[in-house]
Amino acid sequence: MRLFPIASAIALSVALFATSGCGSDAEPDTAPGGTGGSGGLAGGASGGTGGVSGSAGATGGGGAGGVGGTAGSSGAAGSGGNTCNDLGPEPNNSIALASPACGSFPCDVGQCDDDGSTGFGGKHAPIAGTIGPGDTDVFRYDGKDTIGFCQVNAVAKTDDSGFRLCLFPSCAASTVLQGCKTGTVETIDGGLKGCCITAPGSVEAQHDCTGTPTDNDSAEVFVRVDQANACVDYSVDYHF
Repeated sequence: MRLFPIASAIALSVALFATSGCGSDAEPDTAPGGTGGSGGLAGGASGGTGGVSGSAGATGGGGAGGVGGTAGSSGAAGSGGNTCNDLGPEPNNSIALASPACGSFPCDVGQCDDDGSTGFGGKHAPIAGTIGPGDTDVFRYDGKDTIGFCQVNAVAKTDDSGFRLCLFPSCAASTVLQGCKTGTVETIDGGLKGCCITAPGSVEAQHDCTGTPTDNDSAEVFVRVDQANACVDYSVDYHF
C-alpha cells in the first residue's frame, strides 16, 4: 500500500530534473543586465561679476554632473573695477557729460594760440586728470572765430603717455572735417569726426563750419582722453 507515494516521489524528481539548468536547451542562470543611462552634461556656471573698488569677482562654480556625466567646468573670475584714484571731474565720459576744459562754463577760447592754455602762452590752466583702463574723460571748450590775423586751428597736446588723445570740433550748423594735420580720423557719438593720436604728442584737426551765411568757423571743441592701459595722470594743453 506504500507503492503509490513512492511512485509519486519518483515522478516529481523526474519533472524537476527536466526543468533544471543542466539540460542543453536550458536558459542561463542569469539574464544580461539592462543598458546604463547616458550621463548628464551640466554646463559650468558663468563667472562672478566684477566687484566695486577694484575687487575681482568670485569664480563661478561648475555645474553638477548628471548620473554618469561629467561636471561642468568653473566659470572665469569677474574683472575687477577701476582702482584709479581720479581727482578730476567725474563722470565726464561722454560728449553730453563733458567737463569745461578751463574749469568752469563759459569756457571761451579765442582763435589765437595764446588765447588757449598756459602751454601755448595763454591764461587757462591745462586740462588735468587721471585715466585708467576702461575709462574715458571728455572736456569741452568753445572756440571763437573772430575778425583778426590769427587762423583757426584746434590743437591739443601732452607730454604724458599711456593713453590716446583726441580732438573733435563741432559746429553749430554743419561740421566738415577737412582732415587731420596730425593724428588719424576717428568717429564717435553719432557720427562726430575728429583726430586722435597715441600720446605723447600733438593732435590737430582741420575743420570747416558750413550752413551759415558768414564764413565763421566757431565750434565747440571736445578733447577726449581714453584707451589707457594703466592708471595714468595726464596734463593736456589746448588752443583754438
